[in-house]
Amino acid sequence: MLKDTSGWERAIEMRTWRDHRGGLQPSDEPYLHTPLGLMVEEWLTSQRRRGLSRNTIQTRRLNLRRFTKWCSTQSVQGPEWMSRGLLDAWLDWIEKYRTKKQKPLTEYTKEGMIRSVNT
Repeated sequence: MLKDTSGWERAIEMRTWRDHRGGLQPSDEPYLHTPLGLMVEEWLTSQRRRGLSRNTIQTRRLNLRRFTKWCSTQSVQGPEWMSRGLLDAWLDWIEKYRTKKQKPLTEYTKEGMIRSVNT
Protein backbone atom coordinates (compact mmCIF):
# COMPACT_ATOMS: atom_id res chain seq x y z
CA MET A 1 0.00 0.00 0.00
CA LEU A 2 1.33 3.40 -0.92
CA LYS A 3 1.50 5.89 1.96
CA ASP A 4 1.39 8.95 -0.28
CA THR A 5 -1.99 8.07 -1.82
CA SER A 6 -5.00 9.83 -0.44
CA GLY A 7 -8.77 9.92 -0.66
CA TRP A 8 -10.62 7.41 -2.78
CA GLU A 9 -7.43 5.88 -4.17
CA ARG A 10 -6.24 4.99 -0.69
CA ALA A 11 -9.68 3.64 0.26
CA ILE A 12 -9.70 1.41 -2.82
CA GLU A 13 -6.20 0.14 -2.03
CA MET A 14 -7.16 -0.55 1.57
CA ARG A 15 -10.29 -2.46 0.53
CA THR A 16 -8.32 -4.52 -1.99
CA TRP A 17 -5.72 -5.35 0.67
CA ARG A 18 -8.45 -6.22 3.20
CA ASP A 19 -10.28 -8.47 0.77
CA HIS A 20 -7.16 -10.46 -0.12
CA ARG A 21 -5.39 -10.78 3.21
CA GLY A 22 -5.31 -14.34 4.36
CA GLY A 23 -7.67 -15.42 1.62
CA LEU A 24 -7.19 -18.22 -0.84
CA GLN A 25 -6.49 -17.17 -4.38
CA PRO A 26 -8.95 -18.35 -7.04
CA SER A 27 -7.86 -21.72 -8.34
CA ASP A 28 -8.33 -23.61 -11.59
CA GLU A 29 -7.82 -27.01 -9.99
CA PRO A 30 -9.96 -29.61 -11.80
CA TYR A 31 -11.43 -30.98 -8.56
CA LEU A 32 -13.05 -27.59 -7.87
CA HIS A 33 -15.08 -27.87 -11.07
CA THR A 34 -16.69 -31.20 -10.22
CA PRO A 35 -20.32 -31.22 -9.02
CA LEU A 36 -18.99 -31.71 -5.47
CA GLY A 37 -16.54 -28.80 -5.74
CA LEU A 38 -19.21 -26.49 -7.15
CA MET A 39 -21.62 -27.44 -4.37
CA VAL A 40 -18.96 -26.70 -1.76
CA GLU A 41 -18.34 -23.21 -3.19
CA GLU A 42 -22.08 -22.54 -3.40
CA TRP A 43 -22.52 -23.65 0.22
CA LEU A 44 -19.64 -21.43 1.38
CA THR A 45 -21.25 -18.45 -0.37
CA SER A 46 -24.51 -19.15 1.45
CA GLN A 47 -22.62 -19.33 4.75
CA ARG A 48 -21.13 -15.90 4.08
CA ARG A 49 -24.62 -14.54 3.46
CA ARG A 50 -25.73 -16.00 6.80
CA GLY A 51 -23.16 -13.78 8.48
CA LEU A 52 -20.26 -16.11 9.27
CA SER A 53 -16.96 -14.29 9.62
CA ARG A 54 -14.45 -14.11 6.79
CA ASN A 55 -11.93 -16.14 8.81
CA THR A 56 -14.44 -18.91 9.47
CA ILE A 57 -15.30 -19.09 5.78
CA GLN A 58 -11.62 -19.17 4.78
CA THR A 59 -10.87 -21.97 7.25
CA ARG A 60 -13.83 -23.99 6.05
CA ARG A 61 -12.86 -23.34 2.41
CA LEU A 62 -9.34 -24.63 3.03
CA ASN A 63 -10.61 -27.74 4.83
CA LEU A 64 -13.32 -28.44 2.27
CA ARG A 65 -10.89 -27.98 -0.61
CA ARG A 66 -8.63 -30.58 1.00
CA PHE A 67 -11.60 -32.90 1.33
CA THR A 68 -12.77 -32.27 -2.25
CA LYS A 69 -9.26 -32.86 -3.58
CA TRP A 70 -9.04 -36.13 -1.66
CA CYS A 71 -12.48 -37.13 -2.99
CA SER A 72 -11.28 -36.53 -6.55
CA THR A 73 -8.38 -38.96 -5.96
CA GLN A 74 -11.05 -41.51 -4.96
CA SER A 75 -13.04 -40.77 -8.16
CA VAL A 76 -15.90 -39.19 -6.19
CA GLN A 77 -17.66 -36.65 -8.37
CA GLY A 78 -20.69 -35.65 -6.33
CA PRO A 79 -22.37 -35.96 -2.95
CA GLU A 80 -24.45 -38.93 -4.10
CA TRP A 81 -21.21 -40.95 -4.14
CA MET A 82 -20.65 -40.44 -0.42
CA SER A 83 -20.81 -43.45 1.86
CA ARG A 84 -19.85 -44.40 5.38
CA GLY A 85 -16.92 -46.40 4.02
CA LEU A 86 -15.67 -43.41 2.04
CA LEU A 87 -15.79 -41.16 5.12
CA ASP A 88 -13.98 -43.82 7.18
CA ALA A 89 -11.26 -43.91 4.51
CA TRP A 90 -11.00 -40.11 4.68
CA LEU A 91 -10.65 -40.24 8.47
CA ASP A 92 -7.83 -42.77 8.04
CA TRP A 93 -6.19 -40.43 5.52
CA ILE A 94 -6.38 -37.55 8.02
CA GLU A 95 -4.59 -39.70 10.59
CA LYS A 96 -1.80 -40.54 8.12
CA TYR A 97 -1.53 -37.04 6.57
CA ARG A 98 1.79 -35.22 7.05
CA THR A 99 2.58 -31.53 6.67
CA LYS A 100 5.37 -30.24 4.46
CA LYS A 101 7.68 -30.66 7.47
CA GLN A 102 6.56 -34.30 7.78
CA LYS A 103 4.69 -33.65 11.02
CA PRO A 104 1.26 -35.13 11.74
CA LEU A 105 -1.72 -32.81 11.98
CA THR A 106 -2.58 -31.57 15.44
CA GLU A 107 -5.77 -32.80 17.09
CA TYR A 108 -7.15 -29.27 16.82
CA THR A 109 -6.56 -29.23 13.03
CA LYS A 110 -8.11 -32.69 12.61
CA GLU A 111 -11.17 -31.62 14.58
CA GLY A 112 -11.50 -28.50 12.43
CA MET A 113 -11.30 -30.53 9.21
CA ILE A 114 -13.92 -32.97 10.46
CA ARG A 115 -16.16 -30.16 11.70
CA SER A 116 -15.96 -28.40 8.31
CA VAL A 117 -17.02 -31.53 6.44
CA ASN A 118 -19.63 -32.51 9.02
CA THR A 119 -21.29 -29.10 8.90
